[in-house]
Amino acid sequence: MNSSCWHLIASDCSENTNLAVLLKEIASRRAVRIITKSRIIELTPSGVEYIMRVNNDDGHRLPVGELVVIESETADKIPEARILKWSGELLEVELPQYQARLRIVGPAVKLMLEPMFLRNRLCGICGDMNGESSQDLIGPKRCLLFGAREFQAAYMVDKTCQRDPLPNYGDDCVKVKREPWMLD
Repeated sequence: MNSSCWHLIASDCSENTNLAVLLKEIASRRAVRIITKSRIIELTPSGVEYIMRVNNDDGHRLPVGELVVIESETADKIPEARILKWSGELLEVELPQYQARLRIVGPAVKLMLEPMFLRNRLCGICGDMNGESSQDLIGPKRCLLFGAREFQAAYMVDKTCQRDPLPNYGDDCVKVKREPWMLD
């Protein structure tokens, strides 16, 4: 991904959407925006630091070695996110309620998800985890796309960032259906 625009890398695209993970490039590093059912957590590189903002607050610098725990707003205070900056280049975010872990190492981002938790409910650049590699380039409208540039641009969140116009297939595309057996 080579863009200063927000892209959806993964989201729970079921009826009960509770999680979305977005990325954008900032000076050869990656900013991350995690949207949960109750919060927006943003991690933005600034020089050699990362600044954390929760629900668009002023933000604060993440020091190396410090564990930041963001608790749910419910009475039981279940951890919604655990953020640890291991070094200047390595940052890890754990989202226990969503069985997800995100690792940022310089310009690289790795999203690790429990396969059965979001199987076939996932959408975004990371795919839908249905095990069908022939369906890896599925766009947001369940259209099968045939080019990497087109696929990446389909998940661009801010359409004003788009440089080149993309084909608009409307309903005239190869649709990929979610089969009931895939949801088991």
